Amino acid sequence: MEILLINPPQIPMQDFDILTAVRRGYPAYPPNGLGHLVSSLKKHGRNDLELFDCHLEGMLKIMNREVDDKSVFMELLEQKLRMSSDVKVVGLTIMFSSLFENTAACLKLIREIHPEVTVIVGGVHATMATESLYGFDEIDYILSYEGEYTFPQFLDYHLDAKGAKEEIQGLHYRVNGEFVGNAGSNVTGVRNDLEELVWADWNAMRVTEYYKVGRFGGAYALGNSENTPFAPIMTTRGCRAECSFCTVHNVQGRNVRMRSPKNVVDEIEYLNKELGIKFLEILDDDFTYSRQRSLDICNEIIKRKLDIVWTAKNGLIACSLNRELIEVFYESGCRYIQIGVESGNKEILKWIRKPLSIPKLLKVREIFQDFPEIYLAGYFMLGFPQETKDQMLDTYKLALQLELDWCAITMAQPLPSSRMYETFIVEGIFEEDDIPYEDLKFFHSTLGNKHMTRREILDMWYEFNIGVNFINNKNLRNNNLDRAIRDFKHVGYEIAPGHAMSVYCLGQAYYKKGEFDQAQACFDEAKAITEKDEEWRKWFNYFQVDFNDPDGFIKNSQLIAERFGSSPEISIDTYNNNLNMDGSALPKLI
Repeated sequence: MEILLINPPQIPMQDFDILTAVRRGYPAYPPNGLGHLVSSLKKHGRNDLELFDCHLEGMLKIMNREVDDKSVFMELLEQKLRMSSDVKVVGLTIMFSSLFENTAACLKLIREIHPEVTVIVGGVHATMATESLYGFDEIDYILSYEGEYTFPQFLDYHLDAKGAKEEIQGLHYRVNGEFVGNAGSNVTGVRNDLEELVWADWNAMRVTEYYKVGRFGGAYALGNSENTPFAPIMTTRGCRAECSFCTVHNVQGRNVRMRSPKNVVDEIEYLNKELGIKFLEILDDDFTYSRQRSLDICNEIIKRKLDIVWTAKNGLIACSLNRELIEVFYESGCRYIQIGVESGNKEILKWIRKPLSIPKLLKVREIFQDFPEIYLAGYFMLGFPQETKDQMLDTYKLALQLELDWCAITMAQPLPSSRMYETFIVEGIFEEDDIPYEDLKFFHSTLGNKHMTRREILDMWYEFNIGVNFINNKNLRNNNLDRAIRDFKHVGYEIAPGHAMSVYCLGQAYYKKGEFDQAQACFDEAKAITEKDEEWRKWFNYFQVDFNDPDGFIKNSQLIAERFGSSPEISIDTYNNNLNMDGSALPKLI
């Protein structure tokens, strides 16, 4: 073997929890980027290569109960490296900044076992924050942007002495011990289509194994798709929007490049008929950039009678949707859509350059009422650099008004190279050299802003999440109880074992369904958690949850909906006073 490509563990090791892993609570996404890279290298005649998926291998060991310790990932990587005595080039991808420490551990191990091997690192983080990798002595080269085009060039230069390293766009290398980088991006000025992009090597990624080790897309919410072989597919690269928190333009260029409908559906048909894939996730940042192309893809799926369910959990631009598009989505097998909302405040939407009109969003929401089989979720974000408490409450109010199946409420993170990243620096919220890359996780509050502390934003996130997704859960209120039960089980027993509010709400769903023994078991479990955990006890008190009065919970839900749904303006003081009507010393959120 001449070339070894490595996918590191995809869960930050400082957060890794065995119980969450064995319950398939962690995301499980095959490494599409490496899959495309393998295909590209083979197309260029490089067949002496292997993709080692450290994440998949470790998770399979854990899922099979062969081990119960996170050290398995590095142990398996060590075994692979020792078996690869003839390897000349090791390529490592770092897709997310939060995997910075995982990558560092892999680099150290690679260099210990193979001190003479050439190590090259690529991926999204290597593009967004290239200089953050300059300090690693283990790295020989860094390759930014899309490697399918430039990695073959690098191998020609490095292994066959063809060409010059100075001609490879996005390549960083050492000169006199210091890194320098070649100017230019291999995605600047390229054609607006992706017809030359070869399909990912699905077998090299072992795509049919991934459904065994974690959650994917919206499968957990659909009931009958969780134990189905799945695959992610990308039909475009790039996005029309210029959101301040996003880095897509810096990684994939400003053009939206598209594959033809035939090319896309040919690959879907191959996955479906040759590999038995029944569930697909569209990974695009802007799948509906061309509405006609999206219609053509869906109509071709229908025409070929492909037996698939597909989702768009990565986010669709809500204002690009209309009834015709939603209808053909449904007919072609779409059962889960997530829309990007981010904020309910006009000033914040303008600042982040979100292509969103709230009146248009509400009209699109009305259309989805006619397609109840489609699980509709939304992305929301708190903690933008300029955002005030009252502006965050506008987001809370809009989330309640939309009545989505679920609201993924995250915290604004300064992703390197984004406009928001630069704003955080200008505002003096953090120093560029001090950014904790391993903490850039969207359900983790890394920073405060000029108006609020880190803890205040974290508390706001807790309150919004509990208020919208649990206390005022749409499906629990409207007796869509099987859907509510799936969601509460997913949170309370898979992605966040011990989530007391989710366990309690699961009991509420069983209670409304008339399954009183199961309901009582959930109530007892939630109560036991709150008795041991002061933080959960605070939130149960905050929402005035009475374990002895299940019907009172429904009243609380109605109360929140009435207050936030009817009031055009809400101040922090009014908000807190409303939630403390009895005058007791309940903790105020802010």
